[in-house]
Amino acid sequence: MENGAKNAAQLRALGERLVGDQQAIMRAWRQSSKNDPELKTARHLSRSRFDDHIPGVLKAFAAQLAAWPGAGLVAAEAVQERRGAQHGAHRWQEGYALPEVAREWVHLHLVLLDLFEQYAVRDGVDHDTMILARRLLAMLCGQGVSRSVSEYARLMQAEAAGRVRDLEGALAELNDLQRSRSEAWREAAHDLRNTVGLVTYATGILKRSDAPDPVRAKSLVALQNGVTSLATTLTDLLDLARLEAGLEQREIAAFDAAALLRAVCERVQDVAVARGLFVSVEGPTVLEIEGDEQKVRRIADSLLSNALRYTAQGGVIVRWARIDQEDSHHWSFSLDDIGAHSQGGAAADLVNELEQVNQGATPGPVVAVAAPPPGQRAQGEGIALSLVKHLCELLDATLEFPVHAGGGSSVLVLFPCRYDPI
Repeated sequence: MENGAKNAAQLRALGERLVGDQQAIMRAWRQSSKNDPELKTARHLSRSRFDDHIPGVLKAFAAQLAAWPGAGLVAAEAVQERRGAQHGAHRWQEGYALPEVAREWVHLHLVLLDLFEQYAVRDGVDHDTMILARRLLAMLCGQGVSRSVSEYARLMQAEAAGRVRDLEGALAELNDLQRSRSEAWREAAHDLRNTVGLVTYATGILKRSDAPDPVRAKSLVALQNGVTSLATTLTDLLDLARLEAGLEQREIAAFDAAALLRAVCERVQDVAVARGLFVSVEGPTVLEIEGDEQKVRRIADSLLSNALRYTAQGGVIVRWARIDQEDSHHWSFSLDDIGAHSQGGAAADLVNELEQVNQGATPGPVVAVAAPPPGQRAQGEGIALSLVKHLCELLDATLEFPVHAGGGSSVLVLFPCRYDPI
């Protein structure tokens, strides 16, 4: 019992000396670590960043020495483990290599071991007490290495897992983009085939001497429309190819967006009226902004033409407005097509007429074509929408499709009012 009490008293005294000499211990550890050529990262850290949680580890170790062999050992060891894990996390954040984390614990172990030997000689510490002290010190540094390295490895794995998730997400986005691009080109090819088919049918009817005059008149109009559609689609394809190749550049200048959008709407009024549709405009008389006027015009032309193409009844409302907030200034262009949608149009009607002529029947009335389900794009929008999306990306604009509760469809484009110089 006497030996046990003596050992406990001497261990407690060693712990008190550790607390009293903490600054000297930290100074010796810093110097020893910075003299090690393998510890390159440590040389670039300030004293406070290098010391990190080690002073807390030393205090917990002093508490452990003072508690031996009582129940306080468990609590002191728990503090040591927590501090060790925090040290590993800190070293990971500071950019240490994993071997460096373990190596600096070796230097701490050697500094403390030398100090214990000095205490033993100076204070006459018993041999048995020193055996216990060295054993506890070995446990301290061994557990410190284990906890630091484990936490460092955990964070490194978490970072690697995050990179994997980021790469998987980027790959999924790339695949989605590729599928979207392929779908757009597939739809363009489909539209071209349909338009070529329309032109072929119309030409075939015009060549027939037995075709009724009303059908011949319809065929001539369809032929003209088909040629126009072919030219438009080919132009869109060329523009899309240039955008995807990065050949288009922004040409920023001041212009009146309100005047531009009114001109776009006025240009399609005759076409809309001929089909029994309306095009109305809502917005300020003047909207002075900066941007690429020609590309904004192409976006508005494409969206408005597409809306009129697939609107069977009702019409289209075009709106524009300026949106000023504390830290951002934008302007919006929106388009709402109100009424029933149709799919098919002149091509479907003309094919029906031709089939009846080929079968010797008298051409009948225009056959109605079912509208696409709500929210579904009409076939043929793919290439136009891809072109608009690429133009919006080039102009740092966002393209949205708000949901209509009462039917119809909407599109909203949000443009910056100003652009930073490149």
